Amino acid sequence: QTKKHLDGVSVINRHTRQLRNHRSVLLPEHLLALGVEVSHVMDRSYFRSIYFRAPDGMLLEIATDVPGFSIDEPTDRLGSDLKLPDWLEGKRVEIEGKLTPLS
Repeated sequence: QTKKHLDGVSVINRHTRQLRNHRSVLLPEHLLALGVEVSHVMDRSYFRSIYFRAPDGMLLEIATDVPGFSIDEPTDRLGSDLKLPDWLEGKRVEIEGKLTPLS
């Protein structure tokens, strides 16, 4: 099978569109009916998303707006501490080591 995209360095990694109607991302049948290869629904803790490629190869993501980023900290504290989803907690030390302090 011929690849329809090239892997490599780019300026844009992907385009993400957030949907307020979270049920829409859980029903990708319309994309499948068009012959588009769609990932399974990915649970990213803070949102759910699906991935697929545009005809030009750009990676596209459709994500829900629920449950949201305030599930593990109050809204007024968002961004004050590094919060990671469970699936990334095992890499916390590695991730923190690559971050530049903001203050």
